[in-house]
Amino acid sequence: MSYDVLSWLTPGLLLVLVLVSQGRADEKLTWDDPPFQAFSENLGGVIGKYYPDARLERPKASSKSLEWSYKTRKFMVHLPTLTGQWQEASEMLGPDRKGILCTAEIHEGPYVGMAVVPQTFDRHYFKVLMMAPNRKDVGAHLIVRLFYPSDIDKAVVSEIAELVQQFDSER
Repeated sequence: MSYDVLSWLTPGLLLVLVLVSQGRADEKLTWDDPPFQAFSENLGGVIGKYYPDARLERPKASSKSLEWSYKTRKFMVHLPTLTGQWQEASEMLGPDRKGILCTAEIHEGPYVGMAVVPQTFDRHYFKVLMMAPNRKDVGAHLIVRLFYPSDIDKAVVSEIAELVQQFDSER
């Protein structure tokens, strides 16, 4: 094999190796693990206290994502670009009046997203509170999004935010 072939083959093999090892590491993190299981039970308890008919679903094939929903529907929402212009409307699931939607996902490593969290985004029909608690002891973080209408009982938002903050501080 010539040096030219090795010069482009080696970086490609390293990239494949990194991607495969990343995928295997992510497979270890599930909602059945003690810190995540306790958090999901507590979060489900808070949501169930205010919305007893809320459903818990695992929307994706993997066990990395959970979704609690009550009275939700699809909205056509215009989102701004990073330059401040408006994109074409895209479909987004959100809560109807007196409804709620809360999603939680497990991700490996610390949060490195673009959004400063916690942060509340206004989607015109509802608001989205995004939080990313980090757990150094398990080498992972969660992305928790709470979608809620403007007339929500503020105690719901504060209890969920407090629960997320507590998860972040437990190590």
